[in-house]
Amino acid sequence: MDEEIKLISERLKGLRDVLEISVEEMAETYGCETEKYIAVENGEAEPSVSGLSKIAKKYGVSVDSICKLNNMTFKQASRIRVGQVLRIK
Repeated sequence: MDEEIKLISERLKGLRDVLEISVEEMAETYGCETEKYIAVENGEAEPSVSGLSKIAKKYGVSVDSICKLNNMTFKQASRIRVGQVLRIK
């Protein structure tokens, strides 16, 4: 597996876990079956650009931030929802 895809997959799963969003809800957001989304999170399937865009929109972040969280930890991440910022601790 490509190292970059593995990192993106780990970030997707980590963000979902931290934000306590079900895999079923993310599969619906991504526009696929739950099994397919699990494969994306496990690095067994490459995420599509359109899928990453949908995920980024749900999380209130940019696609770039999902792909390049180089120096950002989940503790530093925040989620923006209708005018309020939720800090992830």
